[in-house]
Amino acid sequence: MLSEVKALYAQKYGESVDDEDRDFEYDADGTLWIKSITMPTRSNQEKLEDSLAEVKRLYEQKYGESVDNDKEDFEYDDDGTLWIKSGTAPTRPVQEKLEVMLAEVKDLYEQKYGKSVDSDGEDFEYDEDGTLWVRSITMPARSNQEKLEDLLAEVKVLYKQK
Repeated sequence: MLSEVKALYAQKYGESVDDEDRDFEYDADGTLWIKSITMPTRSNQEKLEDSLAEVKRLYEQKYGESVDNDKEDFEYDDDGTLWIKSGTAPTRPVQEKLEVMLAEVKDLYEQKYGKSVDSDGEDFEYDEDGTLWVRSITMPARSNQEKLEDLLAEVKVLYKQK
């Protein structure tokens, strides 16, 4: 059996396994050099690309569409503006909690201001293109003088405590 393997090796590589003079040589200075042959292995990138291809194939198999099909991920409006489509799907329990909290805030708003948040149709409008615009009101920030007066009052309290 060993002789068969040796014969197959000689047939494939064109040299005998028993040729020891080919495994090493001496250079002009008499230094021994041992030959070694390494077979190339697949690079990490090739392995990752194969894994990615497999994941893409499994995704397409499960969802019936390709991951690389990005034609539906964006669109251009009439003005040529690029719109990227995205969506989030909160888990149901979190969404329910948020809805309860929103209802509570709406009730508190109605108690304080005497009108419902939902009844006022003046908070938004649509332009001629059909785009929804939401109005927002910003409250003026405290003036620098008010902030300095608060800091002065705090310093005075700390000074009295000392």
